[in-house]
Amino acid sequence: MEALKIVRIEYLGVGIFCSPNVHCMHPIVREVYNRHNDFPNPMNEGLNLWKDNKEWFCAYKTVEQVQQWLRKVEIQYFTTLGFRVYLLTVNEYQMGDYQVIFTKDSIVSKEDVTSLFV
Repeated sequence: MEALKIVRIEYLGVGIFCSPNVHCMHPIVREVYNRHNDFPNPMNEGLNLWKDNKEWFCAYKTVEQVQQWLRKVEIQYFTTLGFRVYLLTVNEYQMGDYQVIFTKDSIVSKEDVTSLFV
């Protein structure tokens, strides 16, 4: 499989929608979660979170997609909680219309690009 560049927002390996570090009642977080109600989950896109009995993680497909779904002030808030924005190059992934899922074992490179967003 050809390597692919993707964007992931995480803190200690956990994404913004799964992290216990995120206070769901904070107005900024509620707004992000509400906006993402229109964002299908991986299974709704036909992506297999159990493929090959591996652990799969969600990411945005492009920097532009992150900018479409998250406002600058929202990303800034997540960074105050310790989150970083990473540009990952992966070689094991499943591509949906809205997202990509990948295995962490397939990460070829990981670049912190948080400064592009804050």
